[in-house]
Amino acid sequence: MEKRPWALAGPPLTTLGLGTAIRLKILGDEVNHPTANVASYVLFAISGFWAVALIVNWLWSKPKPVETGQPADKQIISHALFWLSERSAWGRWFRMQSQAHNDQEVPEQSFMHIAVMVLQTAACEGRITLWGVPTGRAGFEDVSPDLLQTRAVLSVEPDDRQLWRVNLGPYTGATPDVVAVLPKFDWLAVDMNQVKQLWPDVDPGTDKKTAKLKKKFLKRVGR
Repeated sequence: MEKRPWALAGPPLTTLGLGTAIRLKILGDEVNHPTANVASYVLFAISGFWAVALIVNWLWSKPKPVETGQPADKQIISHALFWLSERSAWGRWFRMQSQAHNDQEVPEQSFMHIAVMVLQTAACEGRITLWGVPTGRAGFEDVSPDLLQTRAVLSVEPDDRQLWRVNLGPYTGATPDVVAVLPKFDWLAVDMNQVKQLWPDVDPGTDKKTAKLKKKFLKRVGR
């Protein structure tokens, strides 16, 4: 989320306003100068405004779930990997970076590991919703951001049935106690509407960067 520039200016202006206001207030008390007293109150008010603006900006900037305005489109999470890889503007840009800088394509397995890390980050921030089908049970259960932040990580591996399978397991170095209470899921699902909104197939800014990288690559290889 883009931060509001007026709120980003809050900390220095708040510090300046408070310092100046306190100084003028002290001087105003000593000399009983009406102008100094009025100026101190005005500066206190201004500094208070910037403090509130900073808080508002912080709350506004906290990651929020993507609102698509549509019912959740639950699909197996591997579909999200394919979207990132084959359809999204982000995927094209990422792949072109490797070609432009290293003269080689990103290996498919490496890309899938990166893509699943991207999904994990978004899920930890609560920007996408994940569900899981618990082992031996029917129906989906929510996979909370807290679970991914503190106890579990997503991983990906080749699979004969769906090419790539995403699993949820304990983080490296997890204690036996953590592993013992970690939920086990046969399948993981994601809201594809959120995925498509976060990583659209057409993104003018990203597509422009991709075009520049492609031009750089073709120029270097003499095309």
